Amino acid sequence: MGTTMARVTLVSIGLIIFLVGTVLSNNDKDSTVTALVPSVEEFEKAMKEISRLSSNNGDSAGLKALKDFNARVTDLSPLQQAILLNKKAVMLRRLGDYTRSIPVLFEAEAKFNEGQNPQLLAKIYNNLGVGHRRIDKYAEALKYHLNALDLAKKHQDQRSELIALNGIGNIYLAFKEYDKSLSYFKEGLAAEQKLKNLRGEAINMNNIGIVYDEQGVLDSALFYYNASLALNQELGNNF
Repeated sequence: MGTTMARVTLVSIGLIIFLVGTVLSNNDKDSTVTALVPSVEEFEKAMKEISRLSSNNGDSAGLKALKDFNARVTDLSPLQQAILLNKKAVMLRRLGDYTRSIPVLFEAEAKFNEGQNPQLLAKIYNNLGVGHRRIDKYAEALKYHLNALDLAKKHQDQRSELIALNGIGNIYLAFKEYDKSLSYFKEGLAAEQKLKNLRGEAINMNNIGIVYDEQGVLDSALFYYNASLALNQELGNNF
């Protein structure tokens, strides 16, 4: 049983090492590199195994795999490392480990400058915003989401712009600055409607409903709640 588990574990870690190796063979094409970097799901699976093994000092094979993994990562260019670190930070956040996620994002940010990849920098700023929101550091979160929004608009990065608008709206909602919150949510809603992204529309309509609800403007709250519910039903999301 123990031998079988060790083999399964090493296969998981081996997959990540293989994927990092694939990145190394394509280090002249940043767009290709971005596509080949392991997904968050792949990271999540492998890093769980690495974490389990590294806490078990008796498993020398597992510790060696961890050492090999770290060595291969350091072979990447700084920009490629930043891509990888950003994905790792997202994985840590999805596992609920916000305090470890944030330093990883700072490490990613330090690897490159805006001119090299402004879209990646906007992603990192948004992820820093989300991370700080999760630990209730709203002022810090607002700073990073605003930085992301500025970059996204400057470089026409619509996805990062929409994430930033949602984050800023939620922060102002937490601050009970309802007019500002509505402004950002409605800007996000208008953009999602242009894109015909029903899921994004539903999220923003629900958020707008929450703001009106907290203000006591119940007729408007009900309108947006109903609109969000209708879109979710159209998408097949039944609650």
